[in-house]
Amino acid sequence: MKENEILDEIHRFRAEHARECGYDVHKIFQQIRKGTEKLKAEGWKVVSPAPREPAETSYALREEPGAEFDLSQQEKMRELYIRFEGDKEQCVKANDEEERRGEVSRKRNKNKMSPDKYAKALFADMLGKGVLC
Repeated sequence: MKENEILDEIHRFRAEHARECGYDVHKIFQQIRKGTEKLKAEGWKVVSPAPREPAETSYALREEPGAEFDLSQQEKMRELYIRFEGDKEQCVKANDEEERRGEVSRKRNKNKMSPDKYAKALFADMLGKGVLC
């Protein structure tokens, strides 16, 4: 593949910036927003791309092809991830317990996965897709 010096420079900059922010996406975007505000204050015209039509999104568990995330299930896992600071075992245990108490539900359970197994698969899938951060 032909090398592209411009893309190489962009990739180096992005990697360096991520490293400086400790690979924390919130810090990265906070710095980007600060930089954008600084440019605006200096008189630069900052534009955003034209809005796009929202795409219909479907999230599926790898263990259960075709199953969609129940939004409340996904939101609950995100809440647990923040509460337990990313601790997988605590997130899975809490999600399992809440599903057993009926506080969190799934749209379907085609493969008859236990709440514990489902919570583990949900956590892994959301983490792998970058939904948890």
